[in-house]
Amino acid sequence: MLIRLIDVIREVQDAAEDDRESVATLDHLLNAFAGWPRARRKRAPVRRLARRRRCFRLALFAAVTGLALSGVTRADEAGSALPAPTACPAPAALPASAAEPAPATEPPTAQTPVSAQQESTGYTFLPSRSIYDPLIADNRWPRFSAEYQAYHNDPRFGNVGAANFGGTLPLLQGPLPGEGRFEAGVQAGVFSIFNLEAASHDLVNADYFFSIPVSARWGWFSSMLRVYHQSSHLGDEFLLDTPIKRINLSYEAVDLIPSFDLWSWGRLYFGPGYLFDTDPSGLKRWYVQAGTELKSPLAFWGWLRPVAALDTKFTQENDYHADWSVRAGFQFENEKIFKSRKLLLLGEYYKGQSPNGQFFDRRIEFWGLGLHFFF
Repeated sequence: MLIRLIDVIREVQDAAEDDRESVATLDHLLNAFAGWPRARRKRAPVRRLARRRRCFRLALFAAVTGLALSGVTRADEAGSALPAPTACPAPAALPASAAEPAPATEPPTAQTPVSAQQESTGYTFLPSRSIYDPLIADNRWPRFSAEYQAYHNDPRFGNVGAANFGGTLPLLQGPLPGEGRFEAGVQAGVFSIFNLEAASHDLVNADYFFSIPVSARWGWFSSMLRVYHQSSHLGDEFLLDTPIKRINLSYEAVDLIPSFDLWSWGRLYFGPGYLFDTDPSGLKRWYVQAGTELKSPLAFWGWLRPVAALDTKFTQENDYHADWSVRAGFQFENEKIFKSRKLLLLGEYYKGQSPNGQFFDRRIEFWGLGLHFFF
């Protein structure tokens, strides 16, 4: 009887019929239980009778509670019919704090708001990228590099190693009218060559360079104005082993280099320069620099991009005969590693007046291969 009572209670809770039918079913069951043979009940022990009464009370309480909850649910739904449950309801979704932890945020890259918002609007101190791109083929642009050079028809040098270090450090960027940006910073570098044919690979020449550049950019147009100093020094071992008259070469100059981006694959630049303080004082003052750069729209395996660059200088000291510097090779690309910096493996051809300060009056020609890292 108790089992039947529990089944009816479940049916009462789950049924979708009218409440009256559920009450009639419960009333019939209670009457049946009330007509239980008196003799059998008298023969039952006192403990068993008390246990049955407790079970009956619990079953009656469960049935009444089920009917009450069913009536409250129907009243809240304003008479709408409830669908019969077919399975246990799915557990409620856990709050965000109790759910599985969210994946860790990836470090910022060049495409994140760190560069797109914070460094392209307002004022930025010590920005992570410069608004003026380095001149790849300019052999006097500050950079870190190591290069082998094979000289042709030079009476003094044949195999030469070139080691350079330096870079551009942007200090402050800010807005300009017309959605432009300006930048103030510093440049510094040391450009040195070594005689690889000497027993101890003697240091031959080292040029020290320092400048204060101010740059601006409006979309595809950018420009750099800078005032710089360069001085030249011979290596001690080279001076001891080679009888040569040292020149105290040093000068200060100013130049302006406008640059025009050709979509995403090219660039043109040109501009004048002037030496306003020279030693020796007889150096002629004017020069013009121009060049172009090309980048492949496709990169091999997504990280190796072919590049080519040409830089020319026409100096008044050399009667405006062109000094040619051509470089071509591959640029390694990985946004997470390099950000705005550039790592390139380049072959080089140079023909013109020597860029090495103590030998500026010599006409040289060489082939080279080196690794260059631009900031």
